[in-house]
Amino acid sequence: MNRRWSILATLTVAMVLVSMIGTLRVAADAPEYLFINGDEASPKVQKFLKREGVHYRRGFKGGFSVKVEDNAKGRAKQDLKDLGFGVSNIAVYQPIGTPSDPTPYGIEQTYADNAITQTSGGKGITIGHLGTGIDVDHPDLAGRIVGCQDATGSLALSDKLNKTCRDWDGHGTHTAGSEVADGGKNGTGIWGVAPGSQAVLHCGLLQVWLPC
Repeated sequence: MNRRWSILATLTVAMVLVSMIGTLRVAADAPEYLFINGDEASPKVQKFLKREGVHYRRGFKGGFSVKVEDNAKGRAKQDLKDLGFGVSNIAVYQPIGTPSDPTPYGIEQTYADNAITQTSGGKGITIGHLGTGIDVDHPDLAGRIVGCQDATGSLALSDKLNKTCRDWDGHGTHTAGSEVADGGKNGTGIWGVAPGSQAVLHCGLLQVWLPC
């Protein structure tokens, strides 16, 4: 009897999870994320990565991943297949709406106020940010970035041609948000510890510490 109830409980939990997943959807203009089986150093791949709207993300053993913006989604996947590469979609679910907590736990602890909903401070200062990059188009960071500098000389092959803030990992954008996110245009996004600061000067840091 106990085993029967255990099985029923497991099935019930599974059905609830499936119904929850079904409520998630990807916005129509959301980027497409692809995993490509192949050598990222090949001339064919390098030519593909120079397309507008195609962004290299991370290398793996036997392949790599890319983010394809809306204006390039139509043909990218098929073109890669035509070039002889194996391609598969990476499932990404993005919640549509505003954050349930505009001041995450770390921000509340910094301000020693669990009830805080908006931050202030940082006016007149510029923050130097060491990380994997910054998504300068993020709505909570747009217009906040002064410039970028590779401080390592150890960027991946696809990074060598750029001195942009492009974030290949996502972690740098997260930490930059903790520093200077200003809630976005309508103030309903995420807030960082110093939203009044002038901007962030990004300096790439992958392996070693070097001055910007």
